[in-house]
Amino acid sequence: MKLMQDTKIDECILMVQSPEILYCYWELSVRKKDLLQHHLNGKWNKFHKKLRLYDITDIYFNGHNAHKYADYLICEQCNEYFLKNLHSNRTYCVDIGVETKDGSFFSLLRSNPIDTPRSTQSEVGHMINSVSNWKEGQYKEPEWLEGFSSYTYYEK
Repeated sequence: MKLMQDTKIDECILMVQSPEILYCYWELSVRKKDLLQHHLNGKWNKFHKKLRLYDITDIYFNGHNAHKYADYLICEQCNEYFLKNLHSNRTYCVDIGVETKDGSFFSLLRSNPIDTPRSTQSEVGHMINSVSNWKEGQYKEPEWLEGFSSYTYYEK
């Protein structure tokens, strides 16, 4: 008898729907869930699942330096979410994670960063100097890059 293998790929994708709305979907493998259960010594269905939205506009994001963040409690079977009432012309990313027994956030996956569209004429040209400096070789990397290390633990 063959055992079924987990064919899910761990991924979290963030997409723009409008200047104020983002759509996020994700998939977690059984292996990732098993690792979490072992690491945090608990059952997957007992953890509160959360989506953490970060505003990372114009910064090199290291997982701890967002301008601000907001947590959204998600249901057990949920694998997609619409994030509403956001701001135009900002850069966002999300982490999918769980709340630990002591109330801290434990990140499992991070999405791609995404920019919400500009909604007013005054926002046109934002970051143009940074982009030009990078293109001209004045900087090795764009100023707005993000970073992520898996199994990151964020204390409350």
